[in-house]
Amino acid sequence: MKGNKTMINNNMINDLIETKLKCLRDMYDIHVHSELMDIDAEGNPVNNSLASFTYLMNGIIPSIMNQVQYADKMLNYAENGLKWEKDKMGASSRIDSLAMYARSQEIANTKLDTLEKQKAAREHNFNHAFATAKAYTIYFKEVTGDEYKPFDSSKAVKYLPSEERQNKVKTIKAKQKQELAKFYNDTMGKLEKPLDNEDGTISPEVIPAV
Repeated sequence: MKGNKTMINNNMINDLIETKLKCLRDMYDIHVHSELMDIDAEGNPVNNSLASFTYLMNGIIPSIMNQVQYADKMLNYAENGLKWEKDKMGASSRIDSLAMYARSQEIANTKLDTLEKQKAAREHNFNHAFATAKAYTIYFKEVTGDEYKPFDSSKAVKYLPSEERQNKVKTIKAKQKQELAKFYNDTMGKLEKPLDNEDGTISPEVIPAV
């Protein structure tokens, strides 16, 4: 019986993967399989559509993977809680009083029904999260030809501005500092002091009219 259930679950997940794959193809194929090529600074053709797709997937897939991990953790909690409750029901059969036994079974069955529903809901959530993650990684390989690997920022090629660009930035910053210093020096002696009384009060003539 357990084997049949596993087979049913696998078939259901495979159907979900195929459904989600079809959705991904419908969304992205027209974009990523374009024959239009961009040209880089050196005059070489560049597939910007593919680069854009890869960048997009590096943002989406990790989020989906996190969702799978969370759904799996919540499903484990539900499964463990259900098992514990069933084990407790088995132990309650040793109660001597028939009335107490019947009452305990009634309470246990109500709780068991709640836990069964909880497990079913979390299993459903996990199946969809898993199928979504699987579909995205399959489609990623279809488009790029590579297995999906989580993005590693430490290995990313960092953009470094040219020496000419760095010098321009330094010149602009130096000019801004000079202008600020000139404004400060030209203005400081002409500003009216708002607090000109020794006791810290404000003179009437500097209080703005309402």
